[in-house]
Amino acid sequence: MTSHSLRRTLLVLFPLLLPAIAPAQDTVCKHNELRTVAASTESVGHQDCGGISIMAPGVGVVANFDSCPSAVIFIPPYHEVLSRPGSNQTAIAIGHDTSLRIYHRCKPEHLLWFIPISSSCDPYDREVTGIYPRFRLDTCEVRKPRKD
Repeated sequence: MTSHSLRRTLLVLFPLLLPAIAPAQDTVCKHNELRTVAASTESVGHQDCGGISIMAPGVGVVANFDSCPSAVIFIPPYHEVLSRPGSNQTAIAIGHDTSLRIYHRCKPEHLLWFIPISSSCDPYDREVTGIYPRFRLDTCEVRKPRKD
């Protein structure tokens, strides 16, 4: 695991642990802001989809097909919760999205049923690789001192 992916994993998991640490009825303002991290994709691995080579007297046809990634990792847009003193807002978790690893394979396209003429990348399986919480900002209540 690279230091960038470790940092990203820690940033994503830390807000999930906050409710376990903080009291359930915490009314203290956290003074947060949200930074939106854009969705991203990353190709992993490479597979050659082959080609065709037809040789006849006086005629030759050679075609190399495109290649496909072995998998593509999709990370949805997510929020990083940042501390911003004086912001008068608290981040509230409202759900989560998942990142996916989508596996691909080469799918040959044929002229008639037996002459391959090209190929495409066919997604065939996927797995969840991470959980990214979603947040919204709530305005903190201003507490006035009680007069007894």
